[in-house]
Order: sequence, then C-alpha cells, then structure tokens
Amino acid sequence: MESSESPWPLDPLEALRARAQAVLRQISEPDPGWAAQPAAPSPPADRMPPRAPVAVRASEPDPPPAGLEEAECYRLLFEVLPIAALVINAQGQVLKSNPEGQVRLGLERVPDPCGLLDALEAPVRSELQLLLRQPASHHLIKGARLSDALGRTRRVDLKLVPLPLPSGDDAGPRFLLLLTDRSEEYSALIDRQLLRSLLDSSEAFIYAHDTEGRLLVANQTLLRQIGKPLEEVVGRQREQFFPLRDCVDFAGHDQSVVRSGQTLRVQERLHGPAGVRTFDSHKFPLRDESDQIIGVGGISLDVTAQIDTQHWLRISEEVFLHAREAIVVTDANGWIVRVNPAFTTISGFSAEAVIGHRISLLHSGEYDEAFYQRMWDQILETDHWQGELVNRAANGQLFVVWASISTLRDDQGQRIGYMAIEADLTELRQVHEELATQARTDSLTGLPNRALFAERLSHHIALAKRQQQPFALLFADLDHFKEVNDSLGHDVGDELLVTLARRLRDSVREQDTVARLGGDEFVALFPCTDRAQAGILAERLLRHLREPLTLDRLADYQPHASVGLAMYPDDGDSPEALMRSADQAMYAAKRGGRNQLHTYTAILGEQNRENFSLRQELRVAPEQGQLRVYWQPKFELDTMRVVGAEALVRWEHPRLGLLTPALFLPTAEQHQMVSLIDQWVLQHTLQQLAQWQRSGRWPQDWRLAVNQTADDLVRPQWLDRLGALLESEELAPCWLEVELSETVWAHSSPDMLERLCQLRDLGVTLSIDDFGTGYSNLAYLKTLPASTLKIDQSFVRDMLSDDNDLVLVQAMIDLAGKLGFGVVAEGVETEQQRDRLCQIGCSLGQGYLLSRPLSSAEFEARFLPLVMA
Repeated sequence: MESSESPWPLDPLEALRARAQAVLRQISEPDPGWAAQPAAPSPPADRMPPRAPVAVRASEPDPPPAGLEEAECYRLLFEVLPIAALVINAQGQVLKSNPEGQVRLGLERVPDPCGLLDALEAPVRSELQLLLRQPASHHLIKGARLSDALGRTRRVDLKLVPLPLPSGDDAGPRFLLLLTDRSEEYSALIDRQLLRSLLDSSEAFIYAHDTEGRLLVANQTLLRQIGKPLEEVVGRQREQFFPLRDCVDFAGHDQSVVRSGQTLRVQERLHGPAGVRTFDSHKFPLRDESDQIIGVGGISLDVTAQIDTQHWLRISEEVFLHAREAIVVTDANGWIVRVNPAFTTISGFSAEAVIGHRISLLHSGEYDEAFYQRMWDQILETDHWQGELVNRAANGQLFVVWASISTLRDDQGQRIGYMAIEADLTELRQVHEELATQARTDSLTGLPNRALFAERLSHHIALAKRQQQPFALLFADLDHFKEVNDSLGHDVGDELLVTLARRLRDSVREQDTVARLGGDEFVALFPCTDRAQAGILAERLLRHLREPLTLDRLADYQPHASVGLAMYPDDGDSPEALMRSADQAMYAAKRGGRNQLHTYTAILGEQNRENFSLRQELRVAPEQGQLRVYWQPKFELDTMRVVGAEALVRWEHPRLGLLTPALFLPTAEQHQMVSLIDQWVLQHTLQQLAQWQRSGRWPQDWRLAVNQTADDLVRPQWLDRLGALLESEELAPCWLEVELSETVWAHSSPDMLERLCQLRDLGVTLSIDDFGTGYSNLAYLKTLPASTLKIDQSFVRDMLSDDNDLVLVQAMIDLAGKLGFGVVAEGVETEQQRDRLCQIGCSLGQGYLLSRPLSSAEFEARFLPLVMA
C-alpha cells in the first residue's frame, strides 16, 4: 500500500536533528561492551526488521508522538548510514559508533574511549577539542589525517553536529561526528598532481588532440612554446598557435593514426623566428570505454641539435675519407686508432696494418731521439706542432711530408688523443730538385750557371785568404756571336755554345771550374795558380776555342773569343772586384781587336779610379737631381691591355749621359748606396703617381711596382715613412707593389718576415723578383706573404729554343698556381714568346714587345690617355 508520506526522511541528518529529543537517550547511552568488543556487522538490507505501518488520519490535526517503533527506525538509520557516524561527548570520548565507523575505519580496535583523539593528527585533534567546547555550532573539518588501529592513514572530512540534550540529562553535551572517507579522492588527486608534474618536467612536447585537431592536453614545455596558459589553448585548433604549413603536416600524421589505429613514429618540422626545428614525434590513438578512437596523443622531442651534430659528423667523416692529406688519429698514449684512405695512398700501409701500433712505426731513422723529444715537448706545452718530417713507407722508401700534429681534448678539457695531418711533399720536392738543378746549372750547356759560379768564387776567395794562395779568374766573351744568331739562327747559335762549352771544359784541369754566365759569356777559375801559370792556361784554352768546326754545313768555321784575365789578390780581393777586373780586361781585349787575351793592368786600374769617381758622383746624384724614373708598362699577354707599370731608375750623368742601372747599380751595391737610391725612387714615384691620380689619369685598377732592397725594409722607420707618404699623397696602398729579389725572400730573417707581413697588412702587394735565379730551396715559399712571382727574363729569353728553359718556366707557372701566386714574365720581346706564355698559363708580362722603359712624359703621352679613353 502506498502512502503519501514516507516514514524514511529524505535527509537523515535533518531527521536526526528534528527527532533527536525523542530517541536521544536510547541512541546516546554508551554501550558498556562496545569499547571492548567489536560491533556486530550491519544486517543485510533484506533481513532488516519490517517497519511498522504508520496510519495517517485526516480527522486528526496532529500526529501522535513518536513511539518505540519510530525510535527503532532511527536507530536502524544510524546503523546503516554509509559513512562512519559517532556519538561523542565534550571530552571526545566515543559513546556510540555505527558499524561503518567500526569496520571501515577500524575503530572497533580502539583500546579506550579516547582513542579517536589519539588517532587524529595533532593540529586536527586540537581543533576538534576546541570545537567540542562550542556545543551550539556546526563545524566541518576537511582532509584530516586519521590513523586507524591497523596503522593505516586515511583522509577524512569531519562533520561535527551538536545534539540536543534530553530534559533532566546532566551527563553533559553530546555530539554527532560524521566521518566521510576521502582517501581515494586524495589519492586520485595526488596521482593527478604527480602525473602533471611528470608531464611538465619533460623536455618533450606532450599533448593530445581530438579528431578535429582541437587541443585537449598540453604540458608546460608545449605551453612555453605557445606562450599561453592552458586555459587559453584548450579546445582551440593548432593553427592558432603554429604555422599553417606545419599544421598541415601535423594533421596528416594525426589522420594516419586515426585511420590505422596504430602508433606512428615520424619526424616533424616546426618553423619559427629562430629557424626550423626538427622533432622526433611518437603519436598514438586515444580510445574511450567502448574502444572508439576519440583523439590522438603525442610526444615530440626536439632533435634539432642531434640532427645538426649528425650532419656535421657526416661532413667530418666525408672530409676524413676524401681528404688528399693523410690523417692519423691516436689515443692519448700514441697508439694508432684510425687512419684515412689518403694515409694508405701516401705511406703504403693499410689501416689494418697500423691500427693498434704506435705512431713511431713510421719513423725513418733520419732523426735522433732529441728531435722527437723536442717535438713532443712542444705538443704538450702548446697542443700543436708542425714541420717537415721524413717518414718510412711500407716498401721501405722514405717520403717527405709537411705534418701538423694537434692535441684532441674532450668536453672537460682532458687529453684524449692526437691527430696528425700530413701533406705529401714528394711532387713539390721533385719540382724543387729540378728547379734547384736548373737554378745552379746552365740548361743549355750543362755548365755551372752564374749563381753556382758566384758561390764557388766566394769559396775560392775565402780559401785563398786562409792559405795565402793566388788564383786566376778568366772572363771570355765570344766575338761576333750575335752575327751567328742573326745570320744562322738561334738553334745554330745554341749548337755553337754547346760545342765551345765542351771545349772549355776539356781544356782545363780537374780542379778548375768553367761556368756560363749567360748569353755568350763564360768564366773559368784556376785555383792555386800564379800569374805565369794562368797565362799559359788561358792561352791553351783560347787555342782550343779557335779550332775550326762544322757549323750549319760550314765545315771551316773558326770561332773567336775575347778573354780577360785577373789575379787574386792583386786585381781584386772580393768577388765583385775580381769579376770587375776580369770583365774590364775582357773589354780591353775587345777594344784591342778581339780574338785575344788581355790581362788586367795598371791602365785598367786607372779605370778603377774612374769607377771610384763614378761612385762619388752617384752618392750626390739624388741631391743634384740627376736620377730619373722611367716607366715600363705591365700588360695582359692575351689582350696586350696595360694593367700597371714598373718604376725603373736611370742616371742622367753630366758627363756620360743616361746610364742604365747595370752601369751604376753594381757600384751602388758595392758601396751601400742602394737604399739611398731606393728612397729617392720611392718618393718621386709616389709623387708622380699622386699627380696622375689627382688629374684622373691613373686607372684605379692599375698597380705600380717599385724595387726595394732588404736594407730598406729592416729599418724600423721605413714602414712608418711609407705609410705617412701614402697618406700625405692620398694614395691607396693597394696601388703599390713592392718587388724584392728572390735572394732577399729566401734569406728572410724572422724580423724581416714580420716586417713583410706588416707591409702586406698595410695593403701593399709584395712580389718576388727574378724568381728562379736565386736561392734553390723552395720551402721558404710556404710562409711568405708575397702574392706574385716574376719569372726572370733569362728563362723567358731562351724558352723557345731551349726545352729545358721551357720546362722550367712551365714548372714555375704550375708551382705558382698551386701555391696561389700570380705570375709575371719579364723580358717578353716577341709575339712567339707571348703566344707560348699564354698557352702555358702565364697571364701577365712586361718587355720590349709592348714598350721599352719610358720617361714620365713619354709614358703619360703614350699610355695614360689610351687607358683613360
């Protein structure tokens, strides 16, 4: 039967408060055996006693007071509450507990009535004791920690409700304490916080999107990239945060996951202001309870740095494998751990043959232990060493390398090994040896050339001084040799030179030296020979030269020569003086009718006094305005276009007329006056250049070459003076090119090299003049600040008729190209020479083919208007 009013109130707490007066005594009296015995479990719902029906009569205005049946109902309600319910007094003693409080929280094992307070944490215990002294208030304490009898800690909410006192009750206040177990909720909250901390602590982007691309979840790493808090990005499309072109790729990958239902590993790119970043993304489907895909989750790790590192590692590996230089890597103890293919090519050792061996495997035995000790001392001190090494190849042969050894260190700076890079100098050494031979030997006749003869002459003078022994110097010049070249051709002239060179060599003693200075000039040294013996040897040599020979089908051609003889020490105690005496004697023979021997005499000594006078006049020539600057253009060989000029000095002698440097520079060099002349030439040259530049007649791409000596450059004030001069004349340093002879470059001291580098840093171009005629060791080229090589005209002049000269010129051009030098050929006089130089790679030249050296006015009139036009 249905009733209009249920006997079970909807709100049990309100019912307890409203009806407590009637049943208080029955439910609040302590159970004497409760604290010692566990409470019986609540009976199942299907076994609960039936409720007595409550009759409702319309004629009765008020219901009758509650009876025992209603009190029993509330007792049952107290017992079946799904939360722990306790009745406590003002001291916190538990007077009554429902089964949930006894079983669920283990309160049935509390050993005494005050055990509830002991089970609470201290702050909550204090707060509860304070509230129990305020019986008129309702209170709620959230999240209190409570330890049950089993030692378990739970989180509970405490609801304290004061109970009304029955009339006549003097036992003190009673309270209903409801305990709601929140342990699982707090545990879930902690789990969520832990999960969020884990997500936010990751360096990777962690996120989830629904199937429409709306953001569901994002960790702090991703939010920092977006620059917005979570509440502003959740539910929004990714296009609002990332470039559209990237989002197209992201959406495509997400759809692949949705369609396949499988995880996906893919690299994704993100474009931003700082550039493109690459991410390694792991994407996976998100499913609901029915296993339907509702979105896509993802973890994206920035691997840009790793990819860049791998990229450079691949490049480094390619460089290692394909470098032409040998590369050897060792550990910190010198054991070889890796070599590249070029090492095998150069040394002949395979990688398998050397890995695991010490680097000393390559030692050639050419150096002592002290050498290697110094090398390793430098490496340990500076982490680097470089120099030339002779190593031994697998076949036992020696090979030369330019080695650069560096220390390898890890990120903490600890030494982990060494790396040696070795460039094979074999080809360069072969070229060097060929050039050395050519530089010291006349290519046509095989005799010593001017350079080698000069060394031997200096050696003989030094030896003769120690031994107090005289010796003779003979200077021979063929008569009418130019007529042979002009009439029969240079090939026939060369044939004559070769024949006469052989006769000269066959006419002297084993200890004598015969050399060709160039052209048709020969010299001979007769050591330990007095004047009488020298005359006999010279006459015999002259007779052999005069013997008839067949020359271009001329069976009875009789060569003639003019020969000069000088004696050491009577006719000169230095190479220059002795050569000058012999040369003067030779010219005296020519002036005397040729085909004869002439010995240096007092008359020629008078000429020496004339030379002395010449020296004094030369000393004051700059002050008296007798020096002149002449200009010889440099030009492109293929187009004949002028690209600059070289400034050459001339002496306008008041008695002797215009003199070329060959007539007065030897005197100037002998008496240290070259620097004085160079200073004058440099100053007047730059002044003339400034005048042309200010009038707009000097092209901006031209370069002016000026010869200087080593004595100039070593003076501390010279560079400052040059800089001041360029500044005062408002000239760009790049317009100036300083030419130094090869001998100066080859014998450069550290101070000289430093000065040359300073000159280069100023912007001035440096050039090696007369290349190939001086020092024979080409190793100096590797460290020079020069940019141009000038091939001496002696090689250019004979290269069309002498294959050796041609090979030598070709080698110089090739060597210059490999070392990054420009090349200028001197003495270009014929179209044939120009064509051949163009064919073998020489781009610039100077010589009579375009113009002889001209005065300033002639050079300006002939070339500058044409250039500016």
